[in-house]
Amino acid sequence: FGGPGGTPTSLSCEGPARGLIVSRSEGHVAGAALLCDSNPPRIMGKPSPESTTLRCPDECLFAGIWGKYDAFVSDLAPLCRCGEKIEKMPLAGAEGIVFEFLCPREAFIREMFGAAGDLVDRIGIVCQKPSP
Repeated sequence: FGGPGGTPTSLSCEGPARGLIVSRSEGHVAGAALLCDSNPPRIMGKPSPESTTLRCPDECLFAGIWGKYDAFVSDLAPLCRCGEKIEKMPLAGAEGIVFEFLCPREAFIREMFGAAGDLVDRIGIVCQKPSP
């Protein structure tokens, strides 16, 4: 969701992502990064002093994202699957239309993609089920 501009970016983890680092500027998301166990975070967009780390509890899967958008992504936070329950990490309180992307049961976020310039223009996820 979001606008049509920005430089296309794709971020991935070697295993399940654990959460997000979200940086904000001017009431919008300036940058977003996946928290990975195996590799250091790489940011989509721009870092900001207003960065927040949002990590799902260890017993939960990082199974989706939710947030708000207008012409840009204005807010972003993880959806954590804890057993049968989905826990929404809190948003910062920006204005916009609510969106939600949730992976199928037992799947986790493997990749986050979108486009960003000074702000994150659009965002989406790729899910993966665990290997048998």
